[in-house]
Amino acid sequence: MNRIFAVDSHQRDRARRPTVAAGLGYALTRRTTLSFDLAGGSARTWASRTEDASGRLLQNAVAGNQFVSAHAAVQSDITRRLFLTASFLNVWQAHNLNVNLFPDRFGNRTSVEDAFFPMSPAPAQYAPRFSDFGAGWRFTRNLFAQYVYSTDYGASPATHTLMLRYTFHLRD
Repeated sequence: MNRIFAVDSHQRDRARRPTVAAGLGYALTRRTTLSFDLAGGSARTWASRTEDASGRLLQNAVAGNQFVSAHAAVQSDITRRLFLTASFLNVWQAHNLNVNLFPDRFGNRTSVEDAFFPMSPAPAQYAPRFSDFGAGWRFTRNLFAQYVYSTDYGASPATHTLMLRYTFHLRD
C-alpha cells in the first residue's frame, strides 16, 4: 500500500461468515401454500496493516456483524389460472467495529482505508422489513406471467416487477 502522507505498508485481511437457515412449507389446502423460514449468521473481519520498512504494526481492526431473519409467505390459487402471493421478511442486525492505530517509525499515526475493509462503520442502515405482493396468470403448466409489488416500508421507493417465466423440463 503506497499512500501519500503514510509510510509504505501492506495489509492482511481475514474474514469468516457462518450462516444457518431452516424452512418449512405447508399445504394449508389444495390451493393455498404457506412457507416459513428462519436464518441467522455472523460476519467477522480482521485486518492488520504493517509497515514495510520496519515490520511495525500500524493499524488493526475487527468488525463484527450479526443478523437474524424471519420470513413468511403464502400463495393461493384463486382459479385454475389466477394465483395471488404475499410475503413478509423481517431482519434484525447488529454491527460493531474496533480500530487501533499505532505509530510508524516517524511517530505518526495514520488511518488507511481500502475497498475490502473501510475501517469505519457502515453509515447506511438497511431496511429491516420487506414485503412482496403479487398476482399471476398461468397460461400453460410451464408458462406464467406475474406482477409483483415490492416494498421496504418507506426506506426506499417501492418497486414494480412484471415477470414472464417459462419452466423447461428436460427429459432423460
